[in-house]
Amino acid sequence: MSVLTTKSTVFRGCPTIIAEKNEETGELEEVQSIDSKQYINEKDVINRQNFVLGTDNFGRDVLTELISATGSSLKIGLVAGIIATVIGLFLGLLAGYLGGFVDNLILFFTNLFTVIPSFVLLILISYSVGESQRGIMMVALLIGITAWPWTTRSVRSQVISPTQEAGSR
Repeated sequence: MSVLTTKSTVFRGCPTIIAEKNEETGELEEVQSIDSKQYINEKDVINRQNFVLGTDNFGRDVLTELISATGSSLKIGLVAGIIATVIGLFLGLLAGYLGGFVDNLILFFTNLFTVIPSFVLLILISYSVGESQRGIMMVALLIGITAWPWTTRSVRSQVISPTQEAGSR
């Protein structure tokens, strides 16, 4: 008995097919089809030594799951990084260039967002958004919105430093 999988098993929801070799024809015939949500007995999987990272409780290859999740992680990181950079760059340039009341106001909100734990804020905002609208882009947006304070502080200090050097001469 051996387990046959197709390239489509990379995605969740595709069944795993257990097949046996027919002695008369020499071809593999399907014995059982296991849905991705059912548990699988590891003893039914002949080539389990080929799973580099092993399998989960459902018999799915962990390496395959890891590779398929990499795209989502990269998308979240890229979008969140771009959003945080744009917000931080805009507010930092504005605060450093204008100074005065605008600088104090932006610095107040930056300090406020720095003190509040962003993980708790992410959970609260994610819960308030609702389950139907949660997705990769929503998670990236929420992370980007909560990650801008450090960029703002850095850009503001870089904009202010030439002004302070010129004023000290």
